[in-house]
Amino acid sequence: MSAQIFSRSLVAQLALWTLIVAGSLGMMVYQANETVADIARIQGSDVFRIVRAVRAWNAKHGGVLVEQDADTPPNPYLVLKERDPVTVSGRRLTTLNPSYMTRQLADAIRQDAGILIHITSLKPINPANSPDAWEAQALRAFETGSITEKSELVAQDGQTLTRYIAPLVTQQACLQCHQPQGYKVGDIRGGISVSLSAEPLLAAMRQQVLGHAATHLAAWLLVALALVGFAVDRQRKATELERSNKMLAEDAKMAALGSMVAGVAHEVNTPLGVCVTAASLLENAQRGIARQLADATLSQQSLEAELAIIGEAASILEQNLQRAAKLIRSFKQIAVDQNTTEAREVNVRDFLDEILTAYHNPLKKAGVKTRIECPEHLAVTTDAGAFAQIVTNLLQNTLLHAAEPGQEVLVRIAVRDLGHQLEMVYADNGKGMAAEVAKRVFEPFFTTKRGQGGSGLGLNIVYNLATQRFKGDIALDSAPGRGATFTLHLTKD
Repeated sequence: MSAQIFSRSLVAQLALWTLIVAGSLGMMVYQANETVADIARIQGSDVFRIVRAVRAWNAKHGGVLVEQDADTPPNPYLVLKERDPVTVSGRRLTTLNPSYMTRQLADAIRQDAGILIHITSLKPINPANSPDAWEAQALRAFETGSITEKSELVAQDGQTLTRYIAPLVTQQACLQCHQPQGYKVGDIRGGISVSLSAEPLLAAMRQQVLGHAATHLAAWLLVALALVGFAVDRQRKATELERSNKMLAEDAKMAALGSMVAGVAHEVNTPLGVCVTAASLLENAQRGIARQLADATLSQQSLEAELAIIGEAASILEQNLQRAAKLIRSFKQIAVDQNTTEAREVNVRDFLDEILTAYHNPLKKAGVKTRIECPEHLAVTTDAGAFAQIVTNLLQNTLLHAAEPGQEVLVRIAVRDLGHQLEMVYADNGKGMAAEVAKRVFEPFFTTKRGQGGSGLGLNIVYNLATQRFKGDIALDSAPGRGATFTLHLTKD
């Protein structure tokens, strides 16, 4: 392979990986935005329901009487015979109907929590209830029945607000004030809008997105460095004559490793993303305790609740960090082994576990389950890289050929010690092979999946490793509908 082709191949692989990572991150950002929008809608809806319940209570009792003062003068827009009674002791009272009470409640909530509540209508009795452009658009949509609520994040006065509005439906008790306007029971006569700051939600979302970006960057670097390392090592070791003959075999090896590292990167991203969320929970709980301590409002119940959150978050962090560490260790060991020909001592069962851990994601995605049958303490000194290559190529063969759509495949790997040799039986219960295919599977470049990911070299590499590197043999037993069984005898070093 020329340097120019080598560069183009590496650039194409990196570009494809970059697109995959960018697409995954983009989807997570989109989901984070959708989550913020949903939470904002729920916040606005909760405030609306509370205000609606207070109004219903007021209407049920025909309004409430309160003492007049500078903040609560008689309502000039309320036409009622006994609107402003005077008690026998001379106290001047005035009637608060649902709308007047809503405005009083809105003022209190605005001052206490910074939440703006506005009762509004396209035909307001009180000019203060006139809608702004955003509210008017929603009210017209309510009347046509095209929507039943509206929620939106809006930039206003240098900050982002959650705006929410839902309709007010005319009830029998409402006709006392609104019948002269022509409303009937069941008519939509207006709505209540809620505006509150979305900055806390957006800050949490930005923190989450930064966490996802960090994990995606780590995954991108992991795979990119692996691709570059493998490519540079392949280029350095290949001679001009050997390169033309060996490169296709190396491509098959890279396909297996590429599938593995992509799966590991995806698997690592999941626990790390959970860790970011758990860390956010820890920070929020700490801030809650600190705030309540500063305000001298920390109760035993509140402290226990926050401590429970902290304990759960810490447990989540520990479990997911251990999971990520295990995945990275498995990938690191297999990647090193497949790029060296030096023999080392391995625990066969543990080594098989590492390989299957690294292949967890593609196997799970394809609906392939695995079972290892091997003595717990079987240890041998062998070419671990060649051994791993045999297993990964057999797994790739299963993924590419064994499973039919919707079919669940079981792979069984059984190993036993024969003294000077290891016997490994690799069997799947997939769709199997016809006799004319089975007798040619070890030939170089023979494949039934040309143009669909098959190079025709995977099982040829397995055959050469078994017979030449391990000075052993390999046999295949397969038929349509009853899977494939590969039996290998591998001489120990």
